[in-house]
Amino acid sequence: MCTVEKVNIFPDGEDSCTVTNYTFLVVLITNESYTKEEFNKRICLSKPAMANLTKIIKAYVSTNTKVRLL
Repeated sequence: MCTVEKVNIFPDGEDSCTVTNYTFLVVLITNESYTKEEFNKRICLSKPAMANLTKIIKAYVSTNTKVRLL
């Protein structure tokens, strides 16, 4: 693990506030570059989508296509 020196930034001569994490373009960004929360968020978002796809695949996709996907 590398260490990063903390840098103080003063835009327009004013002190800026420090945050521990924020969301930018649907990606969770943390000050420690730790992405466990991001992975968990994406897994939680993908579970319902995969459940819906499973219903479609079972009903409408042929066995040959399923084999090619694997």
